[in-house]
Amino acid sequence: MNPVNASILTAAQMRAVDSATIHDEPIASIDLMERAALACVDWLLAHMPSNTRYHVFCGLGNNGGDGLAITRLLRTRGQTAYAYLIDHSAHSATDALMSAMSSDAAINWQRLQTLANQQNASTEHIIECMIERIRHIAELPEPCAFTERDCLIDALLGTGTTRAAEGLLAQVIERLNAHTAAALIAIDLPSGLLSDAHTPADWPVIHATHTVTFECAKPALLWPENAERVGDWQILPIGLSQQAITAQHSAMQWVTSEWAQAQRTARGKFAHKGTFGHALLIAGAHGTIGAAILAARACLRSGVGLLTVHSPNCGYTSLQTAAPEAMVHTDVNERVWSEAVHVASYDAIGIGCGIGQSAETRHALRALLHSLAQQPKPPKPLVLDADALNIMASEPDLLALLPPNSILTPHPKEFERLVAHLHWDISTNALRQQAQLMFAQRYDVIIVLKGAHTCTALPDGRSFYNTTGNPGMAKGGSGDALTGVILAHLAQGYAPDIAAILSVYLHGAAGDRAAELFGQTAMLPSDLIACLR
Repeated sequence: MNPVNASILTAAQMRAVDSATIHDEPIASIDLMERAALACVDWLLAHMPSNTRYHVFCGLGNNGGDGLAITRLLRTRGQTAYAYLIDHSAHSATDALMSAMSSDAAINWQRLQTLANQQNASTEHIIECMIERIRHIAELPEPCAFTERDCLIDALLGTGTTRAAEGLLAQVIERLNAHTAAALIAIDLPSGLLSDAHTPADWPVIHATHTVTFECAKPALLWPENAERVGDWQILPIGLSQQAITAQHSAMQWVTSEWAQAQRTARGKFAHKGTFGHALLIAGAHGTIGAAILAARACLRSGVGLLTVHSPNCGYTSLQTAAPEAMVHTDVNERVWSEAVHVASYDAIGIGCGIGQSAETRHALRALLHSLAQQPKPPKPLVLDADALNIMASEPDLLALLPPNSILTPHPKEFERLVAHLHWDISTNALRQQAQLMFAQRYDVIIVLKGAHTCTALPDGRSFYNTTGNPGMAKGGSGDALTGVILAHLAQGYAPDIAAILSVYLHGAAGDRAAELFGQTAMLPSDLIACLR
């Protein structure tokens, strides 16, 4: 999935962009629909086998108009394509049906009928009906009628959904979800799915194998709860006004490869190790020194000039062996972090990987945060992960001690624990996204919520969704590696927001390279670290 526009827009924002494009280009709405249909057809022909039979299920609105146009264009390209117009209007007369359709859908209905008449007239025998008006579920083919040669296309509702599908529409959705075809492809958004709000689990929603959406991503495409409904998804450019998209001032953005490349600082010929910062990593405990090693190696791979690791004494030999490029400062305690660490000489600090939650470690973390709060401004850049977050979740008063723009990197369960004392409802991903932004603003911190499309929320209300990474990274140790990558960029002088967003992108990209080499099942976090670039 390769995003083509960095903005993530709500349904209302997309309508505004459509209207602005129509007004400013100018272009007729029917011609804009044709442009969208052409993009879909090009994608279908590039991704589906040449002998595919297409079955397009069309509603009465503009999404249905897209489907009717797609059917016609497939036919003109020599493809076998059938349209099923789902007439849930309760009208019987053709003129009443036309009035129930959107104006652009009605035009494409007429265009498809004209093409059918032309193709029939040009052959010796009447060809199979390319368009059928469906007024009862019994008129639709049974799911078993479709084979692996068939591709079903959902053009029923699109992004305009505001309530649960009922009646014939709900029956059609259920019928399509029972298909045995090769693919079920949703146009713009699976029918029945809300674009930018939580969709109740009991609503009838298309379960697409693929979704092709127009110009910009929609929030619902990003939420794990919708994964089985959305399937794999792709953004198709259709020439909407970039000025209009920018004018929406979207607070949600994709992290594109172009953006990531533009943020990276080139190394000067006469640079030296002091140029790229000295990082302090406080990590490890008895039995979890591996977390410290992974974070250290990731930090070193990510360009830090100097790295000092503070660990319990039990980690000394392992760290010196596994990460000889790092300096090791041992704690007075054999098994856990327990003592104050002088931080004045370091450019950035990372805390948490494998440190545990012992009483001694809790005391040491509290003392360090108090010390940082008393440091002269600007504050020392800080990234916290794993047990550092768990300690703060159980002692939430520590959150007030965090320097501004500290970076917190929780996975979903850790985030739930962090916000538990606030009693916020995070029962859906939409609410969790809202809570993430509220938490970032309340405590003036940066929240990196890890997962597919890792979201980085900033105190200014913006959020950035990542476009790299894969399920092979879902292994213990991957988060430790991310902490090391972020720490390295902080030490090199990257601004905290850029360091967080860029590091997530580079970490995911390394995971993608590791997956190519070893496969998602076999790849390890250490493979990811070796693939950092």
